[in-house]
Amino acid sequence: MELITSEVLTDRIRTYLQHQVSLEELVEWAENAMMDGTFEETEDYALRDITGRLGVADVKAFRLSEDDFEQFLAQLEHTGRKENGNVATANGLLKWDILQIADALKIPQDDVRDYFTAGRRVSFLLERRIAYEVLNGSLAGSEGSGYDVLDSDGRKWEVRSVSKRGIYFCPSYMVRSGRHFEEDGFLQKLDEIAGYIVSDIESFPSVPYWQIPANTVRAWWRQGQLGKSSKISRAKALSLLRSLS
Repeated sequence: MELITSEVLTDRIRTYLQHQVSLEELVEWAENAMMDGTFEETEDYALRDITGRLGVADVKAFRLSEDDFEQFLAQLEHTGRKENGNVATANGLLKWDILQIADALKIPQDDVRDYFTAGRRVSFLLERRIAYEVLNGSLAGSEGSGYDVLDSDGRKWEVRSVSKRGIYFCPSYMVRSGRHFEEDGFLQKLDEIAGYIVSDIESFPSVPYWQIPANTVRAWWRQGQLGKSSKISRAKALSLLRSLS
C-alpha cells in the first residue's frame, strides 16, 4: 500500500508535465491511490483533494490546464513545508460536495467550480459559513458596516479570498471602478477590525482558511510586502501564508 505524501504527488505531476507518462497513466495512478493508498495524516485533506482531481482529469468537466498543475505544485510545496514543520497549517477547512451542489442546482459540475472559484460570487456563501461554523458569530448588519462578520466575542473580521487574481486587504470601496487606494483609510480599517479570515478558493472543493490578525497585515504593509495598494498576486499571498508561524 503506497504512502501518498507531498513529495510523491509532486513527482507524479512533474513526471506528467515532462511527458514521461500520459494523462491516462496519471489518471489511473490517481484512481488507484484514492482506492488503495494511504495519505500522510498531517495533510490528508490537501493530498486527497489534489489526487482526486487528478483522478478525474480525463473527464471533460474536470480537465486541468497547465496553470492548474502549477497551482498543485505550489500547494504541494506549501504542504511539504508544513509536513516538515516549517510553516503554520491553515486554521481549518471548508469542504463542499461538488456533486451534490451540481445535482441540487441542476447545473454542470464545471459551472459549479467556476462559481466557487470566483471571489465576488462565492463571498456570500463564505461569509455565512465562516460566521456560523468558524466563529459561532453573526454577519455584519449591512454591506456598509466596514466589516463582514462578528465572532462570538463581538470582534469584527473581514472575509477575503485568494483567487487566481490574488487578494487585496484595503477596504472594498477602494477597488471599485473610479476609486483609488488611500493609505490612511487602509490603516484606519486595520485599527477597527480584529483581522482577516482568508480562504484559498482555488483549492475548491476543499478550501483551507487562515485567521490573520490585523497586526500581522499591518506588519506586512510596513515591510513593503503588500505592494503600493495592498493588492498582491496569488503567488505572493501564498508566500506570506507560508511565512506564518
